[in-house]
Amino acid sequence: KLYHELQEMDVGIRDNHRQRQQKEVLQTLQKLFNGIYGKLSDLIEVRQTRFNLAVAVGLGINHDAVVVEDKETAKQCMQHMRKTRRGHFRFIPLNDIKTYPVSQELRRISGSSKPMMDVIKYEPQFERAVQFALNNTVVVDEINEARDIAYNLASNLSGNSDNNNNGSQSSTKRIRVVCLDGSIIQPNGNISGGYSRDLREKARRFNEKEKNKKTKLRDNLIQKLRDIDDKLSGDGGDEDEDRKSVHELKNLLTELENTRKHKKLRLDTLRKQLSEKEKQLKALKKDIKSKKSKKKRSSSSKDKDRKKSKKRKDR
Repeated sequence: KLYHELQEMDVGIRDNHRQRQQKEVLQTLQKLFNGIYGKLSDLIEVRQTRFNLAVAVGLGINHDAVVVEDKETAKQCMQHMRKTRRGHFRFIPLNDIKTYPVSQELRRISGSSKPMMDVIKYEPQFERAVQFALNNTVVVDEINEARDIAYNLASNLSGNSDNNNNGSQSSTKRIRVVCLDGSIIQPNGNISGGYSRDLREKARRFNEKEKNKKTKLRDNLIQKLRDIDDKLSGDGGDEDEDRKSVHELKNLLTELENTRKHKKLRLDTLRKQLSEKEKQLKALKKDIKSKKSKKKRSSSSKDKDRKKSKKRKDR
């Protein structure tokens, strides 16, 4: 056990060293050339932490791809890296890639399924890069639901998109399904999953980004409170009254944060309830369809019996 732990630590050290090198190369490129925006994974935010691993898997080879303005910028970067013999990146040129919007068919799938583009946030200028990486990808809770979508619904969606093609070249013909545990079913039907330290490390970086963002916001609020405190103290007012005002502001900040957490918890609860209701509705529709089918067969059988009886009477 200790040997494996030391091995993992050694791999982790090498990975961190490689990441630092990549970061240094990318920073150098951004200083030398215009139109380099950064890695795709750094340009998006995951709305809920439970989707972190799924998004890391869904991005795939584009997770660390560098988003640039056009092909010319990408060529300049590659020439510089070859010249210095340092760095290697995959590039996504915004002005030259071919992209399609997310098909509305993907949003009509029942259950926990969601287009992966709907569980992340990004600046509008990077929408084409996100579409390029994720427009045919959905995320679901567990593997059984993923199989049902990939093997049963995908062909139906493809047929619907052929019949209702509006010129947008729907991506439902090549749908990828990713589970929260990182399992993925590719458009060709291949399934992959299990444990990957590299993928979990990528997922953890989304948490770090969110933590750094909140820490920065907290520090800014604390600094504003200090500025207010200094300003009040500098005005020569009542010192006790000044401290009281600052204390009230801090209490208000805490109260607002607690309210935000409560609303988030309530929203998550409502989403779970909605998901359950959708599953119940799906089962009810299936049951009604089955009963109608049985009734139709019974009615058809009775009609045949009546016709036979009539023929016998005619004879």
